[in-house]
Amino acid sequence: MGASGHDPVPDGQLYVDLRGHGPGEPLSAGAALAHLLVGLGVPADAVPSLDRGHALRVLAQSAGERAVADELTAAGVLADLCDGLPLALRIAAGALDQGARTPTADLVAEMCADGLLAALGVHGDPRARLDISFGYSYDVLGDVERRLFRLLGTLPARDLAAPVVAAAAEMTIGAVRVALRRLADGHLVVRLGGDRYEVRGLLREYARVLAVEEQQHLPARRVRQAGTDAA
Repeated sequence: MGASGHDPVPDGQLYVDLRGHGPGEPLSAGAALAHLLVGLGVPADAVPSLDRGHALRVLAQSAGERAVADELTAAGVLADLCDGLPLALRIAAGALDQGARTPTADLVAEMCADGLLAALGVHGDPRARLDISFGYSYDVLGDVERRLFRLLGTLPARDLAAPVVAAAAEMTIGAVRVALRRLADGHLVVRLGGDRYEVRGLLREYARVLAVEEQQHLPARRVRQAGTDAA
């Protein structure tokens, strides 16, 4: 990218220092990809930590090194439940009951029992909620993509092929492929390759909550308005 502030040329290049000839460990593939995504304009909070070690470091930065070291196994499970998302990990750190004997294990148990999103709610700060963060991406979708995203939260498998989704949605495969690509562009689903897509834990639960609200004819969760009202 040039230093003039203009948009990068179509065939521009991004460079990452992999630290192959310097002191310390070489940069991992996951960390390199995260640098590239942020360089291309993807918000840092939307870039998942592409390995558990990096996710644990993000958790330790917010909860403290001692908290992670004392409950390393539970911290690893928590990192997995948070899908490696930095925002989720920071919210999880804020939700830990530091007065408990095993705060991390307690939070993991609460997430498994009460639901991932509910357990990660931060009382007194509605803006520090994952459903609000996810909702910014959901709100800009078209009606077709919103309906398909809600449907994905109700399907039994996380790893789904476009023809299977098309059959469940009663849509043509072509239309589903277009909608799934748009969902992937919005970081609401992950493209695994070919015609296969995945909705990961936290987003899958968010989609399922939206589907339940739709079935019960509840008002759609207008996260932008909720955030504005709470500010």
